[in-house]
Amino acid sequence: MKAFGDAFRLDDSTFNTYKDKYEQDLEARSGEKHHILPVPTVYLIDSKGVIKYAFSDPDHKVRLNGKDLMTAAKEALK
Repeated sequence: MKAFGDAFRLDDSTFNTYKDKYEQDLEARSGEKHHILPVPTVYLIDSKGVIKYAFSDPDHKVRLNGKDLMTAAKEALK
């Protein structure tokens, strides 16, 4: 996710809020001592490994519309 730029680092305050308020210990879950989370991302990649479509939004509440994904998939097949 880092190589594709689909990650972000939580500041210490937000990390501690996740851990203390929401009981989500990101370090325990990942097994790593970092505060990195993925950005929700969708890629359409052809058989040659070329990215034909990408959708990414750091706001996890913003999701790709299924209709838009199907349109992109059909376009990628051309």
